[in-house]
Amino acid sequence: MKKSTIWIIATIMGLSFLGLLFLQISYMEQMAKMKKEQFDESVNRSLYQASRNLEMNETLRYLEKDVKETERRAFQQDSTMVDGLDGTIKQSHQFAVAADDGTVYSSFELKTFAIKPGNVPKAMILRTDKSSISEASKSLQEIVRNRYVKLGCQDVHIAVSRKIDVYEELLKKYSLKDEDVIVMGDDIPDYEMMKRCGCPCCPRDASPEIRDISVYISHKDGGMGCARDVVEQVLKAQGLWMHDNMSFVW
Repeated sequence: MKKSTIWIIATIMGLSFLGLLFLQISYMEQMAKMKKEQFDESVNRSLYQASRNLEMNETLRYLEKDVKETERRAFQQDSTMVDGLDGTIKQSHQFAVAADDGTVYSSFELKTFAIKPGNVPKAMILRTDKSSISEASKSLQEIVRNRYVKLGCQDVHIAVSRKIDVYEELLKKYSLKDEDVIVMGDDIPDYEMMKRCGCPCCPRDASPEIRDISVYISHKDGGMGCARDVVEQVLKAQGLWMHDNMSFVW
């Protein structure tokens, strides 16, 4: 092979090597640039998320403070009325969200009803209102019935004339004894059941006669979580409070 041919081949091989080396270096530079861009993007995204979380926390803290202040001011605007006929207690709560300059952004009124028919003799109620149950009361009863049915209650009795009769029916239906039953009552119509059951309970605002025969008096008022309080106490006594995963499911 001629010397010139060897030089040509060597030159071509050298140029090819330099070309491959250039491509390799260019590829490494591109990869390093891409990694840097990905890192910068990740850092920017993390900083944005951190600032977003900080902004949300500050907003939540401000709203909680504002709502608490609003509720404190609104508490002075609450009103309570007692119906002289059936003892219904009507509470009205006024709430408003306003700026420091007094501008009201939104406002609403929350009304609660607590019915205590045992506060007056039943004959007085019937003499004043022959139907004894208004259309509004019937509507409220249906709402309450549907609520308890959705919660899984199998027996829902509303507007019962004599509660002891239903009590005895349920004892017979489920083959229970008096000592197996907890009754929560707050007024005279509940007295007979509570005298017979094994564990009579009542809310904090129950009538004196009912409080005297109760073995457990809840720290909650009637309609304000007293039933849940009794259920919670029973589950804790039985060791079933938060004992499995179903305890955390609605």
